[in-house]
Amino acid sequence: MGFVFGISAAAVFGLSAVLNRIGMRTRPDDDGLFMTVTLNVLVLGVPILFLGLPRLTTVGLAAFAAGGLAGTYLGRFTNLKAIRRVGPSRANAFLTSSPIVSAVLGWMLLGETVAPLAAVGAALVLMGLRLVVGSRMSTETVVVPNTPQRPEKAPSSPDKSGYLWAALAPLFFGSAFVFRKLGMNAIPDVLVGAFVGALTAIVAIIIFDLAKDRISLRIRDNFRNVPWWFVGAGLGTSAALILQFLAYFELPAWTVSLLQGTQAMWTLVWSFLFLRREERLSWRLAAGIILVVGGVSIITVQGTG
Repeated sequence: MGFVFGISAAAVFGLSAVLNRIGMRTRPDDDGLFMTVTLNVLVLGVPILFLGLPRLTTVGLAAFAAGGLAGTYLGRFTNLKAIRRVGPSRANAFLTSSPIVSAVLGWMLLGETVAPLAAVGAALVLMGLRLVVGSRMSTETVVVPNTPQRPEKAPSSPDKSGYLWAALAPLFFGSAFVFRKLGMNAIPDVLVGAFVGALTAIVAIIIFDLAKDRISLRIRDNFRNVPWWFVGAGLGTSAALILQFLAYFELPAWTVSLLQGTQAMWTLVWSFLFLRREERLSWRLAAGIILVVGGVSIITVQGTG
């Protein structure tokens, strides 16, 4: 069941990325991070009030907090920045390289080993990412439904800074997988693990917005004019986090990270269904993602010992 949980988590995370991108159309200054993480805290925290807490340890709580800071905050922050600039398919293609980061940290912190064939998989990952970066976006006009605003124009070529954000995201997500596995080893509770991570992330978001003197504006924008697409993304990521933590019961962090890498493929499916007029799929984009996922598969399936 661990593989089912892991793949299901990737599918729901991919759908949430597309929902976030749709929500960004009418909110140029909001990538959805505040609302999605707020929903994570509420959805994951309420059940704990009724189910009670397990035996807590300092190591477990610290690991869950580190996982939330790295993944739920920094990983999602950089990923959403990339989604706005280059689209969900390209942004999430970079996430398939997260297992490389997980492999290194897993070896250092969890004793997981990697065989020499990992180099072959890494080469495929790099080739795939090169194809993704080189692919072009459609120039069609995007019609924003149910708004009086002018239609948003999809850029004729992606914002190059988006690729920097996209490249940073797997570094944070890859480390988050290892921290969460460490936390699950100390406190084997799905809800506590996901909730502590989300709570850490929302605290970090609030501190960042306080430093920028925009927290009141953020709260007003999200609760007076509710961004329902972001709400859907928040509910989706909450479900995906639970599925991901369930996968940790049966699988090592390295394998969970691999399954999460299929998020790029799921994002392709969801983008094709919901963003056809904004992000048209090309053979280079599809081939690049296939190469990346194939390389990650080799690294994980054949390259672990």
